[in-house]
Amino acid sequence: MIAATNRSLWSMVQAGKFREDLYYRLRHFLIFTPELRGDPHNLELIANQAWRKITGSDARLPQEILDDLCSHRWPGNVRELKSVLGSLNNFFGAEELHREHLDAVFQHFGLVAGYGRREAGADRPALLQVECLKKICRADDAIHACEQELKPWRMDLD
Repeated sequence: MIAATNRSLWSMVQAGKFREDLYYRLRHFLIFTPELRGDPHNLELIANQAWRKITGSDARLPQEILDDLCSHRWPGNVRELKSVLGSLNNFFGAEELHREHLDAVFQHFGLVAGYGRREAGADRPALLQVECLKKICRADDAIHACEQELKPWRMDLD
């Protein structure tokens, strides 16, 4: 069995919540995983692999998006990256992606879009597109719910 934790095992040993003998056995097998922002080349590889899995195709992310991804801090590491890429695909699909699309996703998550490279409001069209897509999805859900409700009535009329 392999286990990973972000908790301090030593603190847990001291609190009596983790066996001390097991702590010393596991201490020999520490694996350090660097943060994404520390190695842009690996970030590009991980991002493209995650993108292929998300889209179910051999698609690659455009270089301008990879460049922006490499400049982000990624405090959530790979989980945050996958979340951002999943939202990018959900909002805009896998075709014809541009920096503005990624900026809109970051803004949706409450992050700074464009990392200060552009003047304020430069990403407004993409943000408006995200808002429109959200409203379209809500309307589509409502239409689908109505269709399901009316389906038995339609059968009675036939």
